[in-house]
Amino acid sequence: MHTKKLGILGSGSAGIQSVCYFLANLPKKWEISLIYNPAIPSLGIGESTNGTFVHTIEAGLDFNFVEDLPSLDGTTKFATRYENWRPNHIYGPLIQGNCAMHFDTFKLSAFAIPRLHKIWKDRFCEIQGNVTQINNQGDSVIVSVDGQDLEYDYIMDCRGTPKTFDDYWTPDDFAVNHGLIHNSPGDGTNWACTVHRATVDGWMFQVPLTTRISNGYLFNNTITDVDQARENFSKEINVPIDQLDNIEYKFRPYYAKQILENRVVKNGNNALFFEPIFANALWNYDMINKFFKDFLIGTFTEDDVNQKYIWHVAKLRDMIHFKYHGGSQYKTKFWDQLVKTSTQSLQNSPVFNEACYVMKKFNKINNMSFVNNNPELRDKFWWLYPPDGLNKVDQVFGYNYFKV
Repeated sequence: MHTKKLGILGSGSAGIQSVCYFLANLPKKWEISLIYNPAIPSLGIGESTNGTFVHTIEAGLDFNFVEDLPSLDGTTKFATRYENWRPNHIYGPLIQGNCAMHFDTFKLSAFAIPRLHKIWKDRFCEIQGNVTQINNQGDSVIVSVDGQDLEYDYIMDCRGTPKTFDDYWTPDDFAVNHGLIHNSPGDGTNWACTVHRATVDGWMFQVPLTTRISNGYLFNNTITDVDQARENFSKEINVPIDQLDNIEYKFRPYYAKQILENRVVKNGNNALFFEPIFANALWNYDMINKFFKDFLIGTFTEDDVNQKYIWHVAKLRDMIHFKYHGGSQYKTKFWDQLVKTSTQSLQNSPVFNEACYVMKKFNKINNMSFVNNNPELRDKFWWLYPPDGLNKVDQVFGYNYFKV
């Protein structure tokens, strides 16, 4: 049996999730290498997940939700609570019996890598060092790590935000571009949900861990200057300005024009980043892994992968605008502008308009199970959620687009 080799660059959430996925879902002839520079730190923000992430690490790490969760400073997640979006708090539940988790990104690779060695033995390889070059050789890829050339059949690049955006689209219809982070001491074990709180400037997330609460304040620095945002952030979490953690992120929305080219596939923030609402990042990683796996086993062509990815991006953008376009309890410049751009984006989206038509049609005949069990319909019309999930989101946000 000829051994095939896949090298995965980067040991952040995307890299670890991808290693787990491919070890569990590719034939035994595939050897998976994790190549990373231990000197490059993780972002260290508490991360909120979805059911697909838990399923992936269960398969790849033999993860036990009860016994292993404390190793990640983790807590359970059953929903996302939206505060100040409507007169009362609303919950976006994890449907179909799903359970997710919050975890400390600092601790993921330290937990996962020894477990990968133990479970997968000769199929998993760990290589530490700095990647200096990637060269396509026609039927293989050469990766230079600290001067040593390593040969792979394919490479997945999960090394984070690209240095330039020449090969990326940068949409201008997203509202937030700046984030402030503060980690508060506390035990979030009993929260059981991620919090997304609308603010006068934008919105903030709270991710509960067992030893701290990760708070992120997201805003647009063309509308609110950083000093004002810090002042508002300190009031939201009741922490004096001079005691806030000095953690600040500037970002822009982007997505790669294509993710698979010359035996190299992009994933993680190297593929796309919009913003962190509803834990969409880990969902994106999972979708790209599935598309690439289908390519590796011969179900998809390279063009199929890139087209499926672009279609997925369109659905992701729609879902973000879908949650935003109803606004919040705040009537400010930020929210007025966001409602306007999000509403326009949805109105101009053929994906959204077709989804509304089909959802109403099948809700009317009460036969949504037909759609759930028809992969072609699901792939054509649905966004990131299955139809019953779309119905629930439509209901709790008070839109009723799909109601008959």
